[in-house]
Amino acid sequence: MRKTYFFYSILMVAFVFFLMQCADSKTNILEADIPDASMAAYHTDQYVWEKMARSFQIRTESPKNLDWELWPTTTYAYSDPCSSVAWPSDSLIWKLNTPKGLAMLANLKNNTTETTRFELLTLNFSNPYYEELRINKVMFDYIQEMGLYNQNTVYKLAKAGKINFPEKAMMIKAQWMPVDSSQVGKYYTKIIDGTDIYTGESTGYTLMGMVGFHLVTHELPNWVWSTFEYKGNPGMCDYIGCKDKFGNTQAFIPKNDTINLGYSQIGGPSKALLDLFDEFNVPDVFQNYRLKGSQTEYTDNKGDTLILGNSILEMNLVPSSSCISCHARATLNNRPGDRKNLLMFDLSAG
Repeated sequence: MRKTYFFYSILMVAFVFFLMQCADSKTNILEADIPDASMAAYHTDQYVWEKMARSFQIRTESPKNLDWELWPTTTYAYSDPCSSVAWPSDSLIWKLNTPKGLAMLANLKNNTTETTRFELLTLNFSNPYYEELRINKVMFDYIQEMGLYNQNTVYKLAKAGKINFPEKAMMIKAQWMPVDSSQVGKYYTKIIDGTDIYTGESTGYTLMGMVGFHLVTHELPNWVWSTFEYKGNPGMCDYIGCKDKFGNTQAFIPKNDTINLGYSQIGGPSKALLDLFDEFNVPDVFQNYRLKGSQTEYTDNKGDTLILGNSILEMNLVPSSSCISCHARATLNNRPGDRKNLLMFDLSAG
């Protein structure tokens, strides 16, 4: 009797275990798109590369556009301080005719060129760079639903501690510069008709190459911050070095003693990264870009301050740059015009 009972007990345990395995299998399938905070916290480099691959996959072929290039800019998201705006469609976009509206013209095509209209920020440098900031639908919808396009609403909600973006919120800030045709295939390039937001002047149809970008998600309380650079940027790993435990065959690239000399020993894309690019149909040209680093906390395990900055987007602020610390210093101020510019961004300087 005891043997029979023991035998049936073993069968029952085995059957329950089988059901659990089936349930886990179904759960994994159903939860494939659910944010993975553990991955973000403990395997951050892999996590940001996977987010990059998903958002940089080709979405349209004629003209060719990546997934994130079809997201709206923040300028559009905050374009009406009195009312929410809809997720852009072709019909909506074509009705916009202001400089800010032109920034949202998704992707146009004529007989000879593929063009994209962006809102671009030109800084006061001899070699101008142009910037755009785009947000995914989760982040866009939250801004509209919460009324964050209105400064007074932001002020009230922030004071009450009621602003908390969803975990899947994501934004990409990209930096571009004019290039010539010999650079096609080295940089990710676009023919862009950009608008200088300070002067309203158009760049005309100009071939531009992407020199770097930030990718940010809200998977963790402090957000997940990462920055990528074109491998030929002279200052790519200056000041702080480059760290990538997933996507680079060389996990750490030490800084040069002298800045802006360029880097020759920069490793190459790892097999895992190449497989990821292949899975999501990421253009081959992005093998020419390197993850400079990722950040999820203010300090490392030893208590040392974490520094992260892009040689193009942050320029000479890199030695003291921290994505989290910089954004944590944002303050609420309802006094118009009471803002101090950093010298490097002050167009009246010099």
